[in-house]
Amino acid sequence: MPFARTVLILRQVADAVAYVHGHGLVHRDIKPANILLDEDGEVYVADFGLATDPAAGATMTGTGHLLGTPDYMAPEQALGERARVGEATEVYAMRAVLYECLTGAAPFAGRALIDKIHAVVHEDPPPPRRVLREVPRDLEVICRKAMAWGE
Repeated sequence: MPFARTVLILRQVADAVAYVHGHGLVHRDIKPANILLDEDGEVYVADFGLATDPAAGATMTGTGHLLGTPDYMAPEQALGERARVGEATEVYAMRAVLYECLTGAAPFAGRALIDKIHAVVHEDPPPPRRVLREVPRDLEVICRKAMAWGE
């Protein structure tokens, strides 16, 4: 995907996610399959089946259960730490989507599930420019900053 188009799409995704957060919800499954584009290029975030309202204490899962798509999960989500899942979790997911748009693959693609979960919690993916040299440096910096966990 052209880099400029990627930025436009993710900006619309960020606006949609901010709107959702403004209404007290957390989507919990931001991924390419849940980002829809219409004929006019408008972006829609879909599939709120895993969404939750943290303020209400509502949840669809028990403590420690994995919920979401591992390729786009933030560490706190991968660890099953429900109380920590929130806006930063969604930023991490959007970063994983950005990473895939820039490089052509999710950050830890090709790994077995348990290895992927371990990597999400304990590793940084290869810098986008190491995967694809054409990635603009500014987008790499944004991508790497957005995945920072616990900082």
